Amino acid sequence: RKSLPANSLRALAFAVFGLGDSHYQKYNVCAKKLQRRLEGLGARAITSLGLGDDQHPTGHEAELDPWLVRLWAALRAECPLPSAV
Repeated sequence: RKSLPANSLRALAFAVFGLGDSHYQKYNVCAKKLQRRLEGLGARAITSLGLGDDQHPTGHEAELDPWLVRLWAALRAECPLPSAV
C-alpha cells in the first residue's frame, strides 16, 4: 500500500540483488524499485544494491561474486558469531 507510514520497516535490515539483461530498456527495474520502496519505508540496506547482467561476458556472476563477498561481510557485522565459532 502506498499509504504505509515512512517508518513501517524501520526494524528491517535487507540486501537486494537483481538479475537482468542490460539489453532491455527496463534493466533490473524490479530490484531498483524494491530497494527504493524498502528504504522509503524505513528499512536499512546492509550492502549496496547488486545488479547482475546476463549480457556480461561471464554472466551475472561478474557482479554476484563480489556482491556476495560484501554481503557476507555485512552479515558478519550485523550478526557476529560467538568467538568460539
